[in-house]
Amino acid sequence: MSKLKVHNEKYQELAEKVAVCFHGAEGVYDWRDLEVDVRETSDKLIVSVWQMYEYLPMTFAIMEKLAEVFGSRDYNINNWSSSGCETCDYNSRYTHEFTVPKVKNAATESND
Repeated sequence: MSKLKVHNEKYQELAEKVAVCFHGAEGVYDWRDLEVDVRETSDKLIVSVWQMYEYLPMTFAIMEKLAEVFGSRDYNINNWSSSGCETCDYNSRYTHEFTVPKVKNAATESND
């Protein structure tokens, strides 16, 4: 069984909820294969989700689920990127990045 990789343990719960939003999407064989990083600034969270070797989709259904997790539809999809060998896909990584304004909700509350 694979394990979800979270790069900021302060946001473990949020990262898991974000990863689950991709469950069942075409090209995502197991949401636990995803990696999630949450970075914090004074007024927003920057959430990156990526997957190795397979395109990471973004559909309206996923965006709706993310809005529920973030507690707001007021988030931005900043960036989509891919990296790795262009000819053989070696070490490829497909990434989506979101900016979420801090609001008082489950997405930004932490257990300090």
